[in-house]
Amino acid sequence: MKTTRTPEELSSPDERDAQTCEVRHPSVKDCYETWSTITSDKYVLNIVKNGIVVKTDDKYKPCKQVSHDSKILQGEVVKTDKYKPCEVQSLIEKDILIEVKSADEIRKINTMPLFVIVQRDKPRVIYDARHLNEFLTVESFKLEDAHFLLDSIPNRQFYAISFDISSTYYSITVNKKSRHLFGVKYNNKTYVYKRMPMGISIAPMIFSRVAGVITEYIRERYDNVMAFNYLDDFLVISTNPAWLNKISIEIKELIKDLGLKINTEKSVLEATRRIKHLEATRRIKHLGLIWNFEELKAYIPDEKLNVAIKKLRVKKRITGRALASILGLLNHIAIVCEHLPVLAYPLYKNLPTDLNSKITLKRKTKKIFKVIKKELRRELKNPKGRQIRQFNRTLNEVEIYTDASNVGLGVFIPRWNIMYNREWSNTEKEKHINTKELLAIKEGVTQIINKGEKNKSIEVRIYTDSSVTSMWLKKLYAKKEEINELLKEIKEILDKFNKHFIIHIPGKLNFQADALSRLKCLQLKEEEEISVINEVDGDSKLKPPLPRKVKEKILNKLRHEGKEVIDCIADEGTKIVNRYVGIKASKNASSNIYQQNIQKITEKFTPFFYPPPKLINKTIKFINETETSAYLWLPIDEENSQ
Repeated sequence: MKTTRTPEELSSPDERDAQTCEVRHPSVKDCYETWSTITSDKYVLNIVKNGIVVKTDDKYKPCKQVSHDSKILQGEVVKTDKYKPCEVQSLIEKDILIEVKSADEIRKINTMPLFVIVQRDKPRVIYDARHLNEFLTVESFKLEDAHFLLDSIPNRQFYAISFDISSTYYSITVNKKSRHLFGVKYNNKTYVYKRMPMGISIAPMIFSRVAGVITEYIRERYDNVMAFNYLDDFLVISTNPAWLNKISIEIKELIKDLGLKINTEKSVLEATRRIKHLEATRRIKHLGLIWNFEELKAYIPDEKLNVAIKKLRVKKRITGRALASILGLLNHIAIVCEHLPVLAYPLYKNLPTDLNSKITLKRKTKKIFKVIKKELRRELKNPKGRQIRQFNRTLNEVEIYTDASNVGLGVFIPRWNIMYNREWSNTEKEKHINTKELLAIKEGVTQIINKGEKNKSIEVRIYTDSSVTSMWLKKLYAKKEEINELLKEIKEILDKFNKHFIIHIPGKLNFQADALSRLKCLQLKEEEEISVINEVDGDSKLKPPLPRKVKEKILNKLRHEGKEVIDCIADEGTKIVNRYVGIKASKNASSNIYQQNIQKITEKFTPFFYPPPKLINKTIKFINETETSAYLWLPIDEENSQ
């Protein structure tokens, strides 16, 4: 019988790479072939196959810190140090930390201490990467958080399953070229992280990109489902529980085949069973909220409100990190208490540059804490929950989507199919982007006035992807007098309507106005402006969706120049899916002509696509007519989900 050696018994890091131990943590690297079948994203496949390669700026110098500064530890980590020896030893046994013995290599290693935090009685080892994080560049990325879900889910009763990936970061390897950045001194020995450590600033972005591939695959693979993920937390919903249960079995196998492991304690993998601690079959806990897909509401659990109230019981001094934690929690609770961001807005001014430094709370700040605590206690007594945003509104409601870019503004009003844009005047061009956002909103509400409707009967909902302007409009106050004058003008127009709501939404849901505000694409001065592919890390990325008028203008330009016209459709985001692509061709064209021209499409032409307002996959139908090519989005068939 073959014996399995522990990581300490292996003679070298290279041998550890080759030798699979029974105790070793699962790795996506071992399942590269499966990953290559579900995605063509070269960035993700490179991480899966070769591990993460971390680039630092030129000013980076290795650090040789072994233990924590006592000031940093005070009240934050000391209480959990008793867990450190056994937890670190566990990382060594699982081949997450590997020993380095070469003196030359040890000299190059950046060593930082570890600390252990405890969440829900579960200890977690964190790499203190603060020194390293100063020299890393974190790319901008968006997470599908609870706010995003509430803005994406239609007003319809659903069943849901959720699953949580266990120890996600440790499933991704660190490339040998970068392991020297993640060194640790333990028991007079030097170790480096072989897997991606918790604590580095780029980790959430990397795993979000990797996990996003799984979500995209689920959306593409299965009919009549909506799939979301927030890092390692996944949610899949459907109107058909039997279909969802069948999907659940396949997803469990898929996750295993990808070298990942589902945390069964935090997952709900049967759509129809009663969930522990929850009351009904259509309730599920996800992202710290209780989602009731029968009542179409989301609730904050009482324990989370109590945690927030407890955190707000501060004395005169508080660390910047503790204040940032409070603000993050309040932002989450704003799911059900939409006025909380307005109350908490002044607190952001107190955040220090160095989050480890302490600040003295002024009387005004303490008063804000007191008011917020009062609101949270009121929420505890009467937890109404927040209704999931409806997409199909009544005839008296008008939605306005607005956006501003450095070039111009865009306004989209679905009710009357108004798609309005204009470039900035010379005076407007000099203004700050937040002021430009307000100008776009003013233009949007003016468009309704121009329709000559009976304004007092209309409820107006303004959707903006600018959190700053959304906050200004709710408060009707800003520091600059110029902005206040603009707010006053907008308020005077809004007062003519029955009600008005200012809603901040993710940019992903504001694509209509966003595309309209990018007026450069309308000018078509350069050939490059109609080229299709945006090369990002070698991966084919589509440009933002274009309004129909823009699309037609580009196609007419191509026809006028005598070029072959190829009209394509892609699914909802980042890649061209062959079966969704249709090509305008003559009646005698071969049935497999699109297969022959895929390469030509990706090299020469813009794949035009126009996603629906809901993130629903596989509802697309392509219609080929004799003269023109057209396409449309059809609603989900609730009766026949397969």
